[in-house]
Amino acid sequence: MDEQDIDVDKSGRVLRWIVIGLLVVLVLVGIGAVGKFAGTGWFGWRQFAYDGGTLYAVNLGDSNYTVTVEGRKSHTLEPRGFRHIELVGGTSEAIVTSADEQTRTFNITVDGSHAVLKLGGGCLAAADISEFYDSSKREMPRLEIVARIGEDQQVWVAGTKQVMWPRESLPKALPGGEGIWVETVGCPILDNTPYLEGYLRTKLQGRLREQNKKKKGD
Repeated sequence: MDEQDIDVDKSGRVLRWIVIGLLVVLVLVGIGAVGKFAGTGWFGWRQFAYDGGTLYAVNLGDSNYTVTVEGRKSHTLEPRGFRHIELVGGTSEAIVTSADEQTRTFNITVDGSHAVLKLGGGCLAAADISEFYDSSKREMPRLEIVARIGEDQQVWVAGTKQVMWPRESLPKALPGGEGIWVETVGCPILDNTPYLEGYLRTKLQGRLREQNKKKKGD
């Protein structure tokens, strides 16, 4: 074998290794891109770095909205409608399109927490109702308002997964003894603490009584 044949053989081996290296890189990029396009970051790193949650998207207005989180499936919210949308931990981009095609983008960051995306105006209040589930506090359980979500606020992060949503059944018990209840309220009473607390207490007690009646009837 002369020198020219040896050089050709070496060049062929180098070329093969270059091709193999490029293929490995392409495969790794492809694997990483799956997580990227699924909204979990390159190689799905957000699933390991953060704990996710649920986005409660609610439309309190009179026209439709479309919500798309991290480029995944779009959800149409009719007036007074809502959707539960899975959130990957970390910061997610929620794109909201109104009926007249106007678009807004919201960045929602969670780590082991649920969140609210409120559209169409209206107001919500969030209250800690843990004592309503404490048998030692039956006479006058405390209701503590933890958030007032006004007309101009769209996003609220609860800081916990122990959340009960408007118009949904209340649980029979609270895992861990902690629970935040979110409810729609009239905006004029949002900043009137005594009136707001009284309204929420009356509404909560009524719902609990109704659920207890249904449970006994079953």
